[in-house]
Amino acid sequence: MRSISKVFVAAAVAGACGYASAANLTLETAAFTGGNAIARESAGVSSLTATTGLGVVDLESETAQWAENDQLMFSISGATFGTTTAQDQAFSCENAAGGASTVFSLVGSETTGGTSYLVYEAAAPVGGTSNLSCNIDSVVVLASSLSSAGNVSLSVQTRKVSGSILYTDTATVASVRDAYTISSNSVFDSIIDVQDNRLSFTADDGAADAGMGSNADYFALSLNRDTGFTMVTAATGSMVITLNAGSNFNFLIDPAGSTCEANEGAGQATATGGGIGSTIAINTTCNVMSVTVNTIAAGVYAVSMGRDVAPTSVNSTPFAEQSYTASAVATLSANRSTTVTRSAASAGSWTINGTTVTIPYVPRNANIDLVINISNLSTQSGLITYTAYAPDGTSCTGTFVDPVVANGNRSIGGELRAALLGGNAACNTGGWVGATRASVVLTIPTPATSTEVNSTFSLTDGKSRQLTINTTN
Repeated sequence: MRSISKVFVAAAVAGACGYASAANLTLETAAFTGGNAIARESAGVSSLTATTGLGVVDLESETAQWAENDQLMFSISGATFGTTTAQDQAFSCENAAGGASTVFSLVGSETTGGTSYLVYEAAAPVGGTSNLSCNIDSVVVLASSLSSAGNVSLSVQTRKVSGSILYTDTATVASVRDAYTISSNSVFDSIIDVQDNRLSFTADDGAADAGMGSNADYFALSLNRDTGFTMVTAATGSMVITLNAGSNFNFLIDPAGSTCEANEGAGQATATGGGIGSTIAINTTCNVMSVTVNTIAAGVYAVSMGRDVAPTSVNSTPFAEQSYTASAVATLSANRSTTVTRSAASAGSWTINGTTVTIPYVPRNANIDLVINISNLSTQSGLITYTAYAPDGTSCTGTFVDPVVANGNRSIGGELRAALLGGNAACNTGGWVGATRASVVLTIPTPATSTEVNSTFSLTDGKSRQLTINTTN
């Protein structure tokens, strides 16, 4: 059977001889190959040619013979049959001896019980008509019906002249999948430097920062094309990448102005990849960035953010410690218009470093109070974290609930004591069992020159107190 429509999807089938008992029909398929893996994005073309391989339907009968006007009826799921044409739609079937036995020709289509069938009718048989083997090269469907990913299955059944349906079999003959996917290539991962008043990163993220000097970070997506599909041309089109900031993009606001723009002041956001003409728009609340890439092909698309000049308190707004999420929608327009999406997912985060202070001796005793005060003489603020070490090196970590505020003082002794005595489960296993002392490293999100820590401990009777020398006194 040759193609019976200008729109085509491969339906490669390969069969084997049937059973040894009553009349039978089998329809089997070989493993999927590139010839019958159909790209969803190619649906809608006016003509599409694919290599399908040879298909075989095996018809076997020991007690019944095929007669003139007997019929084979084909139905399909996962697609829609294409319209018939004036092409030669006949296929021949051979008997076990290899001689031409009969010819089946397309006589029309019908819908029965909500199922559409193509009906092929047998001509006057030549020679024996049992154990027929029929070669079927392809099945034609409307390409526009391939808009959803999934399998295409072909069913065939026999109908005698009397109208009785004898046998039916079904096989998966093709798969329809997305030829394009969007995946994460790189995420934001810079560390904001509190020693520079959070105006810069501790290190540059690499050459992909679109020429923004030595102080930038980037996020990138890959538009991937799988070439192992039946397609006419590579898809083209546009893509929109949407970045959501956990807090804001306020670092893009020039301190001398008030607008949040991609190229406002020292703060910069740029896009690379694709054709010329990418645009960046930021909403009025400065927490959603939309990057429109006007011309795309398979490749990497990056959004870089940072400074294009050396930051100062006059030309730069501090970076915010925050997480980012990103989504993307590519609108492809090669053979048909379709979209490929990446749902909102993590795009990385910016963290901050801090001033580390080591307290070498901290008693771990329910009868001893800890007095630890942190003085912050800077305009920065944030949460304080700790890492405590038992005498054998076992460690536990935690974060204090309330932040140290700008130009403020924070007392953490009571919270640390509670954590070491059971509030933090990790501080009460392994080497911590029976431990009477610890050393503690505090990380404080403020500049070292503006941070001081004083630590003492006393018996719970409040009458005796011991000063502990730490790294800031």
